[in-house]
Amino acid sequence: MLAIGLVAMAVVWLLKYSTDRYASSDYYAMVPLNYNVTPEMIYSDNGKELGPGKVYTLTIYNEQGEAREVSFTVFAPNGGKLAGEQELPKPGEYLLVKASKQLVNRWSVVDKSTIPENVLKSLA
Repeated sequence: MLAIGLVAMAVVWLLKYSTDRYASSDYYAMVPLNYNVTPEMIYSDNGKELGPGKVYTLTIYNEQGEAREVSFTVFAPNGGKLAGEQELPKPGEYLLVKASKQLVNRWSVVDKSTIPENVLKSLA
């Protein structure tokens, strides 16, 4: 009985962990006009060089206008450009950010016209 209870608790914990980490929702952000996007060397927790890139810390908004702050790293191995020659997000660009409770799962530059009107008011 105890073993069944422990297994059930582990399954519940694993499901919550997985959901909090990987189940993402749509958020929107604008890279501030004065944001420095010059690539710099990114280091691992133990000090190893990982390559050039930029750590973005932005306020993101969901469709209800609820805000939260996130940080994510964009690597730029091609001298400031991503694979496929995509550049780092620039000041003034709008982003669609897919974020879970714990991390940013992915992002993309989007056209201003795709952002809900009430969110645009928050981004202004």
